[in-house]
Amino acid sequence: MQIRDKDPELAHLHFLFYEYRGGFWFMEVLQCSRKMAMVAVITFIVPGSSTSVALSMFAVLLLLGVYAYSKPCLSKHDDTMLTISQGSTFVVLLTVLMAKNSEGMPEVVVTLLLYLSTLVPVAACFYILGSEYSRYRKNTELSKALEALEKDMGAMAEGDDGGSRSRDWDERRGAIPATAPA
Repeated sequence: MQIRDKDPELAHLHFLFYEYRGGFWFMEVLQCSRKMAMVAVITFIVPGSSTSVALSMFAVLLLLGVYAYSKPCLSKHDDTMLTISQGSTFVVLLTVLMAKNSEGMPEVVVTLLLYLSTLVPVAACFYILGSEYSRYRKNTELSKALEALEKDMGAMAEGDDGGSRSRDWDERRGAIPATAPA
């Protein structure tokens, strides 16, 4: 990975593979190919038919399984979003197929499915943002605690009157009660 990211001969292709693990450098090409194939199937192979939608659904479902199984991204959140977006695409295609072939289906059902396919990825984005913010706060608190520890350890190493500083540290940790005799 380090070599791949630093190789000057690959610099112009970096945008294609930078978010994928080493063995999955081809995933962006696969994504683009899937998108072009879906457009071609829906547009040129029996355009407007249920067959073209069903073929697109099959391709999306196949790649959904590949992405969910292999988890090709470096980031866990990217893997989650990739899987959710494939699932949402499947729901949109399913909704189109149902609307096309189900006479008498209430329009409310179609509308709800379309909203669902939009709201699930949005909700996933908010979840990921919340978890990243939580991780940031936890890391910030940890950094502050480490800085305080380093400061206390530095003061103890200087040896001002190590006993009282050590006692202060123990009190903060809760090791000894603040009212205990010295």
